[in-house]
Amino acid sequence: MSSETCESAVELEMLASGMAKQHETYLDALQELIDNSVAASVDDESYFENPDGQVTISLTFVRGEDTVTTYISDNGPGITREQLKNHVFRTGNKEISDGILNNVGWGLKASLAWFEESLKQRELQNDTNQFTLVTQTNTSDCLRVDGPITGDLPISNGSDNDWEIGVSDNISELNQADHGTRVHATCARAQFDNDVWPSADSLDKKVQYVRERLGTLFRRLLSAREDNRIVVSYHDLETNERECFDVVPIWPIYSDETQKKSHEFEVTTPRDEQYRVEYESGTLDIDAMTDCAKEECPRLLTQSGKFRYRYRPSQNRQGIDIYANGRVLMTSVFEDVFDLTRNNQYNYFGGTLQIIPIGDTNEVPTDNKKTRLDTNSELWREIQSELSTEEFLPEGREYGKRISTGGASGEDTTQEEDETTEIRSQSTINDSDSNVFGLHNADARSAVSGLRTYQENTTESDEQLLDTTVTSPPYYDLKEYGSDDDDEVGQHGSYVEYLNELREVFNDVYKLTKQDGALWVVVNTFRRNREIVQLPFDIARVCQNLDHGMECPSCGSTLLRGVDTVEGRKTNCPHCGHSIQDNDSWILQDIVVWNKNKALPYTKEGRLRNVFEYILCFSKSPDFDLKMDRIRESHPDDFKKWWVDFPERYHPRGKLPENIWEFEPPTRGSFTGDVDVFDHPAAFPPALVERMLTLSTDPDDVVLDPFAGSGVTIAQAELMERNGIGIELNEKYCDAYPELREHLKTQHERVEPTATQDDLDRLICGLRQTKYTRELVRTLAGELGLSSPAQLDVHTIFLVSRELGYQSVAPDTHGQVDVVLIVDEETTARDALAYHETAEEVATIRPCSGFGVKARPIVLTTDEFTTEVADGTYTHLPDDLFVYEDGRHYVYTETTTFSEWQSMTQNSTEWMQRYTDDGTPPIVTNLGLEVNHPKHSMDTISRPLSGNHEFQLTQPSGKSIESVIKSE
Repeated sequence: MSSETCESAVELEMLASGMAKQHETYLDALQELIDNSVAASVDDESYFENPDGQVTISLTFVRGEDTVTTYISDNGPGITREQLKNHVFRTGNKEISDGILNNVGWGLKASLAWFEESLKQRELQNDTNQFTLVTQTNTSDCLRVDGPITGDLPISNGSDNDWEIGVSDNISELNQADHGTRVHATCARAQFDNDVWPSADSLDKKVQYVRERLGTLFRRLLSAREDNRIVVSYHDLETNERECFDVVPIWPIYSDETQKKSHEFEVTTPRDEQYRVEYESGTLDIDAMTDCAKEECPRLLTQSGKFRYRYRPSQNRQGIDIYANGRVLMTSVFEDVFDLTRNNQYNYFGGTLQIIPIGDTNEVPTDNKKTRLDTNSELWREIQSELSTEEFLPEGREYGKRISTGGASGEDTTQEEDETTEIRSQSTINDSDSNVFGLHNADARSAVSGLRTYQENTTESDEQLLDTTVTSPPYYDLKEYGSDDDDEVGQHGSYVEYLNELREVFNDVYKLTKQDGALWVVVNTFRRNREIVQLPFDIARVCQNLDHGMECPSCGSTLLRGVDTVEGRKTNCPHCGHSIQDNDSWILQDIVVWNKNKALPYTKEGRLRNVFEYILCFSKSPDFDLKMDRIRESHPDDFKKWWVDFPERYHPRGKLPENIWEFEPPTRGSFTGDVDVFDHPAAFPPALVERMLTLSTDPDDVVLDPFAGSGVTIAQAELMERNGIGIELNEKYCDAYPELREHLKTQHERVEPTATQDDLDRLICGLRQTKYTRELVRTLAGELGLSSPAQLDVHTIFLVSRELGYQSVAPDTHGQVDVVLIVDEETTARDALAYHETAEEVATIRPCSGFGVKARPIVLTTDEFTTEVADGTYTHLPDDLFVYEDGRHYVYTETTTFSEWQSMTQNSTEWMQRYTDDGTPPIVTNLGLEVNHPKHSMDTISRPLSGNHEFQLTQPSGKSIESVIKSE
């Protein structure tokens, strides 16, 4: 007898990838599973007034060579067979999602989909790594559901071993319970290690971070009853290390309780929802909080006695913890309640905002994942208004002053007569023996459909013909395009008929387009009956509703995908509730504004000049990505003047253009010979077509323009070694096309860039590494309680660049360095150890964690370092080096050698005397940068400068990598 299966409203296989993207990290996916366990036992806030049931939740982490399996277990009431079969895995179902944090239905599946996606991306999927859900109630036997989430989800009877696995022996509340739920979910180890306290390899340290996080988020639950427990356990299979810890509640402690601000008030929304709001804030006593943690759970803290997650002595950890629906939902809130400035004025300002439903109100409004407060709600606006009065504002200078938180091959002209004959033939476009590429004199409505016949006759596989379509459809009853055909698109019938004709064309284009293909539509609004007609947005709706048009097939009401969509690609009619799958419609990915500085299609006295059009970018697949790196601006002189000071904010491959593109249309009357090659009322600028094709095609790809006009799209595609297919009804434009193509060919010049992306990559990544080193030392001094880096017992900082370049180390890591801090010989071993441990911690927090640099801090005396270099223990340092003085990271002051440095530090005090007045110890490195700073004077550098942006990297072999970007 086959097992029963869990029912789903739609195929989960279709939605799994999208659901997984709800979570960015392992911790986000884990949180959903924990929240479901809490909600199983806690219905609403009344539990905390009368906690009648004991809550136990267990988390066990088992780390292997390639995967980490997480076991989440609870002593809730469990899930019945009927609920498993008909409710739990139904997409978007909320029938049993009535617990305080429960998001069963969407949240459970989204989390499981995230775990499976992490395995899929690293090709680690197999039967042993699929999720398992085990549950039982006190009146039913143990049941089991096995993944994957995209599978059949069979329900089977569970065994005693299924019930016990993943629960530590010392958690009697779970071992002896005859009810509850266990979820086993496996992810890729690489993902886990990167998302959970990435600076540490030790599983123990990672689990301590999770432990602290849960103690902060669920402190109210853990304090509601003395026997409430959250237990974290781990087993590292490689080292066989295992431990088990109770999570302890972590509450804020204020340095002066008498100065603490507090306020309690009630809010009633227009819908008669009622809430009690309790607010308190003050200066946090971090030392007292860590002392308390040391007594109760010393291993919770770092080796230097600091928290890892929330309450660290750092300005970027200030803010209010917002509690609602059973746990702290949001932490470190800067701007949602108060306009906090990040300028060290508030001395560890912290507090708690607790929102409790009262009366008949059951829960606080959250986002659709139930993981963050709904900051668009009326409740939130009322809270902001109440707490924005002066008496509740943090005390600090310049309050309210906002500080940035950063942060498109032509043939010989002798063939023109034959080409024109071919172009005029409308009957050959669906003929497999004809050349489909080029410009065809035909009607788009029949010709695009004919291309489908051509595709069927010429391709042996199911692969579609087109890669990208770039077009601008005729405007409705507005422009004269010179055709003798009164039946052309836009020149007959009603506006709705016009839109339906476009829908038929774009539907045929959709069916001809490959799965990773794109559609670009350039279109503008126009004026009719003294008001604006929103043609771009109507066309967008047409393309998004190809399957059923814009009417519900059940009741005939207007139905618009993108507005009435409920989930994935499913649309519900708001009038009759009829559901429709929109699997065969375009997806609107982006809208670009084309600033053209021209006044078409309309200009009239008393109105603003219309100088822009819309460019709509559609895709077939939701996972579509434009090739953005190809159009990045790679010359730094085009950047903002402060780019040198903040290289961490600039992509190593260059700056992306904004979504406002400036291309001036070609002027009508641009003659070549006796032919006006741009004699068209709305000809594309070739550079605009080039931009769109660069973003969405590769050489040999097929490009279509069904309303080709003068044929600029097709000619530009040929110049870019793409295969163009153009369809144009006006014979005049088709006759002129060979002239236009030849004109563009003669005008087309390949301009070599003054700065390549590789040059910029090296420069930006080099600046990141030198500035990173400076910021690491500055932050180190601050963490040690020193006012400046000069107070450290460090006389030299060696920066050894070992890897450099965009994604050279990992997807988000663009370089690898050793930062060797050379301390005085008198420095004690204890102080050196403190320097090293603190430096390792500093590398994991802002600002250092935002540079995309993998760093290994090393602390050595002069003798220790010279010995390691001499005996070959340390082999990464070349002899030729560059010196950066007084924290300046963008230009080196002088060159030196390791031998020279050794001489000045071991046999004399010359080195120390030379840099004794610097606020930051000198940085000595194999990385030589000379950047012409756009803001700061370079006159203080004694050596001659080129005025360009220069890069040098000396490798241990002595080989040097060099590049120059000439300053414009």
